[in-house]
Amino acid sequence: MSGTIKYFGCPAEENLSGKTFMARENVFAGCDACFEWHPASINRPSTGTTLANNAANFTFHGRTAHAAGDPYNGRSALDAVQLMNMGVEFLREHMPPRTRVHYTITHGGGQPNVVPSLARVWYLVRGENRKAVDALWQRVEKCASGAAEMTETTFEVELLKAIYNVLPNTPLTELLFAAFERVGPPQFGPEEREFAAEIAKTIPDAEKELKLERSQVPKELWDQDLCDVVLPKPDKPDEPGGSTDVGDVSWNCPTGRLRVATQVFGTPGHSWQVTAQSGMGIGHAGMLTAAKVLAEAGYELMTNPELVQAAKADFEQRTGGKPYKSALPPDLQPAFHQFAKLTPGL
Repeated sequence: MSGTIKYFGCPAEENLSGKTFMARENVFAGCDACFEWHPASINRPSTGTTLANNAANFTFHGRTAHAAGDPYNGRSALDAVQLMNMGVEFLREHMPPRTRVHYTITHGGGQPNVVPSLARVWYLVRGENRKAVDALWQRVEKCASGAAEMTETTFEVELLKAIYNVLPNTPLTELLFAAFERVGPPQFGPEEREFAAEIAKTIPDAEKELKLERSQVPKELWDQDLCDVVLPKPDKPDEPGGSTDVGDVSWNCPTGRLRVATQVFGTPGHSWQVTAQSGMGIGHAGMLTAAKVLAEAGYELMTNPELVQAAKADFEQRTGGKPYKSALPPDLQPAFHQFAKLTPGL
């Protein structure tokens, strides 16, 4: 059999989107097709897109002063951060649908009796596609500019990432569905089911049902804790929710995406419940199943050139034949210092 299989180690996927930097450097450009899988509570390929996003640190600089003795001589960087955030809050009414804006104040000053000369807020702005994010990003930056003007401070923007929405590929999605049917769902034993029942007790019914409905899980499965079947193709594409740096990969070459159950229905993302299940048999069973499905699908591509051509034709149709252009500035380097803050001890 002729062909080459590549496995890409992709650092800092979650917060700093390492694959965007890899895509900018054309790491994926020579691939005929790419597959990725992600832990989930369901067993089926992803059929929709995701949200594009930008992330950056907004750092404001003011002038320190004694907060009681001479506050009038101070220019509070924290005031600027709070005013920026307030501006964005009022902006929400005028944002397009499916927009998401998140922020967290990562530095607010030293102590309350000193007017802070430095404050920093970390922003994440999402939209349906790159065009939507770029337009909204300009408005968020204007909130920062206005806040600086009001407080007589200055600010700087440190872009951390800029990623695309995922470009679906119908032939690869159908290929993953067929491979998943042949492989079958993860095999959970008594220990996994007992653990799942305990985890399920920590998830409110309303939250579980909302996630089940959004994921288009058949009603007959709603009383279960674990998804132990391969779900059929949904009636409509998945609604975009989160974001992933796989988006930039999908604009470089045809890309198929897989979701395999490693957690109980309704498990909240980025939670201790995810960690607990991933670290025991539930997560292990899902991982092994994902490996088998990806191997099946990869074998099909390597032995059936027509599938590769169909995937490429779908890709060309969706991109209009336009080459990928990274949303990252050409000289932007990965923010290793930000990663170090997120991972103490590195």
